[in-house]
Amino acid sequence: GSAIVHHYLGHTLSIVQRWDEAIVSYRRAIEMAPDAAIVYQHLGDALAKLHKWEQALEAYRKSVKLEPNSLEAQDHLGFALYQLERCEEAIFAYRKALEIAPNSDVVNLHLGDALRQLGTQSNLDEAVSCYRKAVESNPSNLEVCQKAVELKPYDHESLLNLGIALSQQGRWEEASQMYRRSIEIKPNNFWTHHLLGDALGALGQSEGASSAYHRATKLNHDFSWSHHNLGDILRQAGKWEEAISAYRHSIELEPNVSRFHSDLGDALAKQGRIDEASACYRRALELDTRTS
Repeated sequence: GSAIVHHYLGHTLSIVQRWDEAIVSYRRAIEMAPDAAIVYQHLGDALAKLHKWEQALEAYRKSVKLEPNSLEAQDHLGFALYQLERCEEAIFAYRKALEIAPNSDVVNLHLGDALRQLGTQSNLDEAVSCYRKAVESNPSNLEVCQKAVELKPYDHESLLNLGIALSQQGRWEEASQMYRRSIEIKPNNFWTHHLLGDALGALGQSEGASSAYHRATKLNHDFSWSHHNLGDILRQAGKWEEAISAYRHSIELEPNVSRFHSDLGDALAKQGRIDEASACYRRALELDTRTS
């Protein structure tokens, strides 16, 4: 019971960043429960916050020895080794962590960083692969997307992924720059043009957005959302007939999307075509009722 109390006290002290006191509590908990892997890990975390890497390393090693399948302990062990510039040992620890959770974006990021430090071309290639796996697991991880582009600044996929991560944070200007760079390398990827349209639309650059969506529909006529989003931009510009045409194209491709019908209804209503608009709204309601 006392070991748990000291562990919880250490955890509470860590939350308020009183690291020295937390370390004392964790050590007392370990004296009473020397086989508690999680306490060693938390002790290592507190020591790491004070940059006491050798002591943190010792705590993480004990934690991993007691609980080899702890993803967090294996990852933190690798990070302590990395901070001590023992990169090959860090890589070994990270690979162990990935055996536990192959799709961990955090561990793939850390492994990529350690591989970069070794510096050979094969290491750098594997680092890019790690960063890509991290992005697949967590597309909004901006840090890993940036590191992939640092290593391969002319790689279409890395630039596209960075653009997506920036978009998810509402950083539309930077995102549009990444999409443009990606398009320079691979000009016929419809998805990049579509995303560029989204970014430019968010920036209020209607002509550029319209051009990007037009290009997306030329490259892939069958993607309904490019037609729909083009309709949105045209509607905002007051180009009602063109917007109506774009919305109709989206409905032809995907007739069961409620939003397509309601947006078409809005455009028709603005043109005074009330009967047609009413029919669109009814259809949108039917679809909403069906899916709710």
